[in-house]
Amino acid sequence: MKTALSILTAAAFTAGSAQAQFSLWSQSTDNSTIVVGSPACLNNPAGITDNSFWRLYDPMQFGQAGVFDIESVRIGIENANTTSGMQLVEVVIHDGTGFPVGAAGAPVLGIASMMVADTDVSMQTFETFVFAPPVTMAPGQVFSVEVRVFNGQPQGDFFFIGSNGAGETPLDSSYISAPDCAIVDPVPVSTVGFPVQFIIDVGTRGPCPPANWRACVDMPAGEDPSDMHLTFSGPAGFNVSCPELSTDPGGAQNEGVPTVDPDDVTIDVCWPSPVTASGPVCVEFVVPPGMDPTCVSGTWTPSGTPIDCMNVTITPIPGTIGQPYCTANANSTGVPGKLEASGSNSAAAQNVVLMSSCLPLNQFGYYIGSRTQGFIANPGGSQGNLCVLGNQGRYNGPGQVLSSGATGTAMLQVGNLDVPTNPFPGEPILPGDTWNWQMWYRDIGNTNNFTNGLSITFVP
Repeated sequence: MKTALSILTAAAFTAGSAQAQFSLWSQSTDNSTIVVGSPACLNNPAGITDNSFWRLYDPMQFGQAGVFDIESVRIGIENANTTSGMQLVEVVIHDGTGFPVGAAGAPVLGIASMMVADTDVSMQTFETFVFAPPVTMAPGQVFSVEVRVFNGQPQGDFFFIGSNGAGETPLDSSYISAPDCAIVDPVPVSTVGFPVQFIIDVGTRGPCPPANWRACVDMPAGEDPSDMHLTFSGPAGFNVSCPELSTDPGGAQNEGVPTVDPDDVTIDVCWPSPVTASGPVCVEFVVPPGMDPTCVSGTWTPSGTPIDCMNVTITPIPGTIGQPYCTANANSTGVPGKLEASGSNSAAAQNVVLMSSCLPLNQFGYYIGSRTQGFIANPGGSQGNLCVLGNQGRYNGPGQVLSSGATGTAMLQVGNLDVPTNPFPGEPILPGDTWNWQMWYRDIGNTNNFTNGLSITFVP
């Protein structure tokens, strides 16, 4: 499956604001092709009976551990044939606890309905059911999706949900129930002789998990990066489920359109400054665990210059630790400096690495640390916010004053040695401690700024 990651600077959101990203969750290996072969309980030639087509969704499968909204459900339709030209179809979101036992009687969380027009497999019809208002889900809440059609025998109506045999993840996750066919609780369709998977996708909006892959390519001198397209492919089930917040030189969110469906994908971009100079352009995105993306093609537009995938460097992003706090102000690149950390929060591991990105190029700075959080806007005329207060320590010893270089990044391993607080030599990092860090850095025009703050609580 291919997913196009498109970077567009003409978007509507403001960088640095709290964003909830749209993502289309699909358990289908192929969610864009409908073939003949879907089951339904019916009395031929009278019409269908009450039928329900199901899927069970676990948000953790898509890396969503926080609160999220269900905005829509997208289904495929193999065949809808009525005497009136339309029939009622409902999509119901249920609490998925205990599924499939008693699924039809599980608490209802939301209902969306539509009068579906007649269609057949040759038309490759997909319909999106919108929940207004969206259904807000608790962190980790498992839910089932029921596509419900009603007894069509009095009118001679038929309905078959869209499906194909391409596979699904997890296996046997398409279910059917039909009381008139003695299927009261949902059962996998494979157990009733139909080796197919239903196309029932869920449109969600919620906080994004950290990006786990990065793709970088050198931008040719004079090229306009306002619209860059990269296409990736991966193994069965590959998708871009929920990339991180995106920024660009104008402070807007970049949005792209996947090739597999009409829904937005967002990409995290740290642009070089100035943007017309040659240099690396990197996109960070999320793919399902255990799946490695492969570059298929790319284009710089509007020039139409192709991007050679041989020149695209794709690397996994190490897992991050710590909790960001305290909003950073934009620097001369147009976006805020971003502080993250990798390694382990084990005090014994001694491998915490502070990582700052989206910094002005070729500028110097250093990290500061403290046990105390706080907030001082524009200290000493700075363009940023100081978020590390109390007994501060500056990492400005030999080898600790860092340059952002040509990539706008700076890293420092702090381990669990003494944090350079006052008085020298400072304090060690011990199990149970919570430490806070921030980076101070110079900016062009004889100014300076700070990244966001980052708090890490240590265990043995």
